[in-house]
Amino acid sequence: MTIIWDEDITCAVCGATSKVPTLASTNSFGSSDLDTRPPPMQRDTMHTWVTSCQVCGYVSPDLTTLPEGIAKETVADFLRSDAFAPLSQEGQASVFARYAVILDKLEHDNVQAGWNSMRSAWCHDDRGDDNLACISRMQAVQFFNAAQAEGKKCMDDVGGDALLCTDLLRRAGQFEQALVECDKGLALDGVVPIIKSILEYEKGLIGARDTKCHKVEEAVKE
Repeated sequence: MTIIWDEDITCAVCGATSKVPTLASTNSFGSSDLDTRPPPMQRDTMHTWVTSCQVCGYVSPDLTTLPEGIAKETVADFLRSDAFAPLSQEGQASVFARYAVILDKLEHDNVQAGWNSMRSAWCHDDRGDDNLACISRMQAVQFFNAAQAEGKKCMDDVGGDALLCTDLLRRAGQFEQALVECDKGLALDGVVPIIKSILEYEKGLIGARDTKCHKVEEAVKE
């Protein structure tokens, strides 16, 4: 059972009070998508994962806190800057996209910027906007690639990063790049068996030029 209520939260940047949805509890039944998106009911709680101040546009999982080590004035200036101010402030996809920009430009966290760009794509999927979903997925790939270049991992298990980028590229219709990423993951030493199975399944989807959403249970048979 999912329980969500509205809570009055004071923004750490501008001091305004916004009413934001707060997740008290949820659960999940079924298989995750290949890109880790959880099954219902958890998948339908994304509007509580990151929220936005209705006055200054600040976005965060917790509006009452600032990014670690960054002054309030610095954040406020950034929210008014050309890098942030023109961004759309409508819809949860925009909330995740704006948070990705903050993570990238202020916190220099390419891993979490990638995850939030991918979550923005999930929101576009739900709205049926394939073009914007593709743009968000390619942005996520760029962030994940930048993180890997810095020696950072996006997923803990061996082969996980390759699998994540393979699915993002395939869903975006970038089949040649997806195949390269998939083969790179399959060639790794010590790749986790379940990830190997999913990568092999992804390879078949790439060959079929399939951009649809698929679930882990389709790739891993009991």
